Amino acid sequence: MSLVSSERAFILDLNKCTGCQACQVACGIENELPPGESWRWIDSFNKDHIADVPLYHLSLACNHCADPPCMNHCPALAIHKDPITGAVTIDEKTCIGCKYCTWACPYDAARFDSDARVVKKCTLCSHRLSEGLDPACVTQCPTGALRLGERGESIAEPSVAGFPETEADPAIRFIPLRENSQGPEVAGGSCEVPLEKSPEIASRPPRFSLRSEWPLLVFTLQTALLAAIMGAPAARDVINPFAFLIAGGVGAGLSTLHLGKKHRAWRAIANWRGSWLSREIILYSCFLLSSAVHLLVDPAGRESGLLASLFGFATLFAMDRVYYVTRTPGLRLHSAQVLLTGALFCSLLIGPAPLFTGLILLKTLLYSLRKIRFARSGRPVRPLLTLARVAFGFLLPVIIIQRPTGALLIIGGACLLLAELIDRAEFYLELEILSPRAEIAKILRRKVL
Repeated sequence: MSLVSSERAFILDLNKCTGCQACQVACGIENELPPGESWRWIDSFNKDHIADVPLYHLSLACNHCADPPCMNHCPALAIHKDPITGAVTIDEKTCIGCKYCTWACPYDAARFDSDARVVKKCTLCSHRLSEGLDPACVTQCPTGALRLGERGESIAEPSVAGFPETEADPAIRFIPLRENSQGPEVAGGSCEVPLEKSPEIASRPPRFSLRSEWPLLVFTLQTALLAAIMGAPAARDVINPFAFLIAGGVGAGLSTLHLGKKHRAWRAIANWRGSWLSREIILYSCFLLSSAVHLLVDPAGRESGLLASLFGFATLFAMDRVYYVTRTPGLRLHSAQVLLTGALFCSLLIGPAPLFTGLILLKTLLYSLRKIRFARSGRPVRPLLTLARVAFGFLLPVIIIQRPTGALLIIGGACLLLAELIDRAEFYLELEILSPRAEIAKILRRKVL
């Protein structure tokens, strides 16, 4: 019995891959996937034939990385790496279907199965490897462009234009196009099989959608408000304890709506050592528990109120860190960060002060700079939403703060809440999850401009 070691890797010869999709079809058949589905796919570089830019095809699947981001960030510890074969696999019996691994994977390999309600991906055909056979995609490649080789092959490169470079050490190597070549060559001549004439493969849906993830928008924004209330002594002294705790419980319930396997939600805290998603859930639970102790048991205690407040803002910090795995530029200081939102509302509840004014200015500046950057790069600016965000989040509060009466403060808070809702919604719409397809588009856009 021959087993492949973790030092093996897919070798893809760009001179031979014609984009025929035979590897995709083989993957679907071997793994008994529904018609039109596959764990392998083709991303073509320059399929629109931009002048003086070479055309080649990337046959891609899970790269079974040496340091897999999907495994490192999975909150349920449902992803494992086989020390013998090197295969990174998902245990469907423990996966909670949170889709966080799909955000973390920079190669777009992990995909949510809407029927099974869990995430699935290429298994490196582990069942074939155990029998001494190559993966089905390798076996069925008609041109020999895809094979299983060694990571350190001197003729192959670890990266190619359009394939994201990360520290994950993916188990794939590329034989680049020959010098001055403009496309794949087969049997001494240039060969391209148009993808539209290839076997029909279902299009790959986006990994993130505001329509499906709206519970996260509501949950994160609500948590910012609850943390702000707990951080303002005057507010927590007058808030109805049961209303506060019920709101917190409803928020926790909302956060589970996007899970594929809701009954396994408890597993989300398993990877507290490595996943910010696990830490967020643990901190949120501590926030609700400490808030209940303060509001119901020790309402006059300053220490218990301070502890609850600290857990609240620690939760907001963890929430912001959760989205770092997407590698979206500018997340480390973003106008929609819930930590900034919580601080803004807390300063409003404590009383109009330089901190409140400063936070409004900071958030408006960050928002405006982002929109200017989008306009210059050709990305959607959404002018009506931008106008509403600036009006409700800056102009009206600045006017209201000049006469901070009770009624006006309520109006100002409502305006801020609407502005934050707009900003948070745009935050989700603008998340950029790294993938070969996105990398290819970015490179080609630069060449055209």
